[in-house]
Amino acid sequence: MSRILVVDDDTAEREAMTSALAAAGHEVFEARDAHEAMRQILARKFDAAVVDIVLPSYSGVDVARAIHGVRGSEALPIVAVTGRVKPDTMLDPASFGAHCLLRKPFTAEALVAAVTECLAS
Repeated sequence: MSRILVVDDDTAEREAMTSALAAAGHEVFEARDAHEAMRQILARKFDAAVVDIVLPSYSGVDVARAIHGVRGSEALPIVAVTGRVKPDTMLDPASFGAHCLLRKPFTAEALVAAVTECLAS
């Protein structure tokens, strides 16, 4: 069983992602913003994280970079998720240390597949 951190300020989306990953056999922890995410990262070891790009206070890009700055989390696989749908506003996930980028809305199956792929890499 892998430990996954899900970071999203939208309660319904965060709970849906948590439910999908838990149903796939993962132990899932939630954070609703950058501050909670960093508290979680400092409190326990994770195997992967799912981070929304648009968060209050700090962006998911900032969160991903901060996660990789924590000793022991430098290589943590990150799946970035976003509601940005215009190609000109899409980010290159590698530019901020994410393994892949899922565009919302996505299926539970797509999320589980992305996390599984990250864990395998």
